[in-house]
Amino acid sequence: MKNFSKKLLVAVFAFVAMSSMNAQNFNKSDFAIYLGGSLPVGQFNKCETTALETVIPIENQYESVLGNAMFGANLGLRYTYRFDIGVGVFVNVDLIWNALDKEIREQYDAISKTKPTYVNIPILVGADYRYDFSYEFGVFGEAAIGMDLFKKTTEGWKVSDSHPLGNVKYALDESFAYEVGAGIIIANTISIGAHFYGLGNHELQPKNTEYTVTYSGNLIGIEKINMFMLRLGFHF
Repeated sequence: MKNFSKKLLVAVFAFVAMSSMNAQNFNKSDFAIYLGGSLPVGQFNKCETTALETVIPIENQYESVLGNAMFGANLGLRYTYRFDIGVGVFVNVDLIWNALDKEIREQYDAISKTKPTYVNIPILVGADYRYDFSYEFGVFGEAAIGMDLFKKTTEGWKVSDSHPLGNVKYALDESFAYEVGAGIIIANTISIGAHFYGLGNHELQPKNTEYTVTYSGNLIGIEKINMFMLRLGFHF
């Protein structure tokens, strides 16, 4: 996966450089900023674990983990090079943040445990097709592939006699990712789109590996992350 990540980053930089050199006019290049909301689905959204259940890797065994994630926020950046036939190729980077479900957060508060959050950074390369009915209105469809960087933030307690090991700090993980979406363009400057992000299977691996207790045996947690996204884009 690390080799794939390096190749993807090289491809992204090469794409941006070549597109910038080949663009004959500004209209062929499009830079956009996106704001939106993320709705976790499937395993990432399910809430059946509790605040006392933490997965710590001890052996090379794996178990699916429920994410307990709720509706979150998204900030995205995109560069597109568009051909005259309506097809465009783009590089897209998102920052996606999701908190824990309210019921789980209340459990963390009840036992004075630091609440973790989820951060995803998908880096994607893709293509879209845009059809303009007029200057005021158009539609688009798109698909992209790449990698997702995933981070579960720190959880646990301050070091004490009851909790001598303190907080759990998780390592950054990466996985293959993809995205598909469709939407509308208004006045060539504003877009509204609905998207599905498949962000892969991520390992939950604490950095402080002195932990020895798990709630379900000596297992490595696997977080499968899928979500729907509604995005508002501003195009320049």
